[in-house]
Amino acid sequence: MFVFSFGYAQKLKQTNLEDRAQQRIDRLDKNLELSETQKEKLKTFFMEQAKTNKELKSEIVEAKKEVRKKRARQRRMRNEEKAKRMSMKADVEERKKVTTNKMQEILSPEQFEKWDDMNKEKAQTRKERKAQRMENRADQIRKSERSRSSNQNRRNERR
Repeated sequence: MFVFSFGYAQKLKQTNLEDRAQQRIDRLDKNLELSETQKEKLKTFFMEQAKTNKELKSEIVEAKKEVRKKRARQRRMRNEEKAKRMSMKADVEERKKVTTNKMQEILSPEQFEKWDDMNKEKAQTRKERKAQRMENRADQIRKSERSRSSNQNRRNERR
């Protein structure tokens, strides 16, 4: 079966639009007994249809290429942004180490321990505030979704 369908596909490629139109007309003529006028009209119609299909296909192919290019650009940008964020994060970590080492040199052991505890408390406070902001955003999203849903329900009830 594979050989047959491959051979059939090759044959279709070799025939031009006019031959395909004629093949379609011949198949229809066997079953419908078409008049010569009908055959001519069908041939014209099939030729126009084939040209339109060919144009549409090329437009679709071009559109798909554009979508692929756009997605590739977006992926590249995301990767570049991610690399930039990671680099910035590494810079921050490096600065933290430098600061910690310098503070350890300057401060007494008791002062350094107190300073370190203060920093840990600040970090914890920042984490808690970030978690609260995230929760607030989630609440806002849920509220807007409920509002949108209730507005949609009211519109549907009016209809």
